[in-house]
Amino acid sequence: LVLSGVFLQYFVGGGGKKDLRKLGIIVAAFFVLFFVFLASPWGSGRGEQVLIFNNPSLSTVGERLSFGDGSGNVFSARVFHNKIVIHFREVVGQYFSYFSGEFLFMKGGLPDRYKIPEQGLVYFSMLPFIFLGIAESFRRKVYFPLYILLVSPLVAVFTFDDVPNINRVSLMLVGLALLFANGVESVFFLKKNILKFGTLFLFSAVLLLEFVYFMHQYFVHEDQHVSVYRNDSYIQVADFILKEHKNYDKVFVSNVDDLVVYVWFLEGNYDRNLRYEINKKPFVFQYENITFMRIDCLNNSLGSFDDSGKVLLVNGGDCEIIPCFDGISFWVRGDSMMVFGAFKEV
Repeated sequence: LVLSGVFLQYFVGGGGKKDLRKLGIIVAAFFVLFFVFLASPWGSGRGEQVLIFNNPSLSTVGERLSFGDGSGNVFSARVFHNKIVIHFREVVGQYFSYFSGEFLFMKGGLPDRYKIPEQGLVYFSMLPFIFLGIAESFRRKVYFPLYILLVSPLVAVFTFDDVPNINRVSLMLVGLALLFANGVESVFFLKKNILKFGTLFLFSAVLLLEFVYFMHQYFVHEDQHVSVYRNDSYIQVADFILKEHKNYDKVFVSNVDDLVVYVWFLEGNYDRNLRYEINKKPFVFQYENITFMRIDCLNNSLGSFDDSGKVLLVNGGDCEIIPCFDGISFWVRGDSMMVFGAFKEV
């Protein structure tokens, strides 16, 4: 879609037919590759996860509204609450959400783990210049920046998880940056120096304040913001397990969030014979002398295993003290919550 915007620029600017044919082939190739990917096993699986047509909550909306129409109003329910109407309203609503003040300036988009708290995509001080850039695009008849901005969300609106999603509309930033640059450039052509330099000074002062606020949010609050979604301390725990597990006869580890994958990654173990099916969520998984168990606190689960010999226990979360075990290391998330604790048998 973004590549096809080059067509618009060529039509307005009077580009040659030869160049248009080349660009047409490029755009067509991208679309063909997209549909080939979507038809593949891995592509179709991802489509089932994110495409709006598989959104279960939309079915609930239709059922709830149809029920509200009453049992005798089947016709009105089919007219006003059918799948086409519900999905159309959802798509349109999502499209406009990408141009809301909350998304652009206040909160930003999802996934939440990538967000800077209380920070949008662009600064408030950039808004007047973006409007000036839009005016300049129409004055100069150069619509490509505006086109990129408007078409970038057209793919994202057909998804339903983590919306509005910043990753799927990242090209919006290109359009916003180009429009902003056009707006700033137009200020340099003001004839009155006092107006020109006064505008730039005021903009620079406000931008500096916003930048300071952003840096504060980034360095002080970002690591605390929903750190549970980023699996804080997992790398450190996995590194500890790799260094210590050979010093023990048996190691029991909480594997609620698939810690075994981190262990393999840090170990550099890419053996194709290793098989761990995350989607099946196995309760117990054995790797060398390490027993990974899908439970936070292993206190009550060790009785079913042979725990003779020298034992190391890595509990997840804030678990009760285990008799005959001493704590040797603990890991805490950015939000001050206990993530793991390592205990050795006395």
